[in-house]
Parts: sequence; structure tokens; C-alpha cells
Amino acid sequence: MSRIENFTPNPRVAYAWIVFATFLWGLSVVISRGVHDVIPPLGMSFWRWSIGLVVLLPLVWRELGEKWPLVKQHAKMLVLMGFLQADGLSAGRLLNCHVASG
Repeated sequence: MSRIENFTPNPRVAYAWIVFATFLWGLSVVISRGVHDVIPPLGMSFWRWSIGLVVLLPLVWRELGEKWPLVKQHAKMLVLMGFLQADGLSAGRLLNCHVASG
């Protein structure tokens, strides 16, 4: 029996994760404005996504292997969405912090 079949949602945990995600999102804007003179916007976007990958990959590694055929089937769409998110939205927001702080 997998963990998904045994999963029972807990609203308190869900809200805690939502608050934590919002906190990290807001914190990234504060950090971006603080280091805009030292790290260029695209460099900040690269390091932000790289650190996120290093932190999250161990948490999903096993399930990623189990779902690898599904990932391969949708690889083009996943790469496109990742590119648009990382280079489009994230880097654009960081560039705005750089311009607005300068």
C-alpha cells in the first residue's frame, strides 16, 4: 500500500505550508532588493532555482523514479513550463527589483 493510499489531509498542516510558501516568496523579494547590486537578476534567478532543486530533489527522488515514464512522456511540456517560469516570471520579477532599487 502506497503513501498516497494512506494519506489523510490535515487542514492545519496545509495552511502551515501555505503560510510558509508565502513567507518564502515574500522573503525572496526582500533578499532580491537587498543584493541587487551584488548579484545580477539572472544570476539571482539561477541560484534561487538551483537551491530549490537541491532542497527539493531528495524529497521527491524515489517518487520521481517511479513516475519516470510519465515524466518522459511529458518532457517537452515540463521543460517549456520550467523555462517560462524560471526565465520569464522569476527573472522578470528579479529584474524589476533591480531596476526599481537602482
